[in-house]
Amino acid sequence: FFTGMVPQLEMVKYIDNAYASIVLYSQEVGMNFKLCAPNRLYQAISRGIPVIVGNNPPMKSILEKTKSGVVLSDDGQNMINIINGIKYLQKNYSKYKENSLKTRKLFLWNTQKDKILCILS
Repeated sequence: FFTGMVPQLEMVKYIDNAYASIVLYSQEVGMNFKLCAPNRLYQAISRGIPVIVGNNPPMKSILEKTKSGVVLSDDGQNMINIINGIKYLQKNYSKYKENSLKTRKLFLWNTQKDKILCILS
């Protein structure tokens, strides 16, 4: 279902009750398409929720590493690709859920803290 804007501090309860999360970013945005990885992607993975993403490079790379969801063949502008992505995720849900749960700590602050501090020092 769609709720509209949700305050950041309330997102966890929605994410935790989600079957999956769809995270799309339009190619029409330009360089952001090539460089972005929205917080929603990290939020879903860190909560153990499988994701369906468009084919932007950072999100595709994360899913190739974590195997925690489906990468569409386009940026999500083709509704048929989204439907096929949902169907594929449903058929393989247990695998994606298991991988999401295995990699959920990968993007948490406690896991990333030392890497970030090393870069900053």
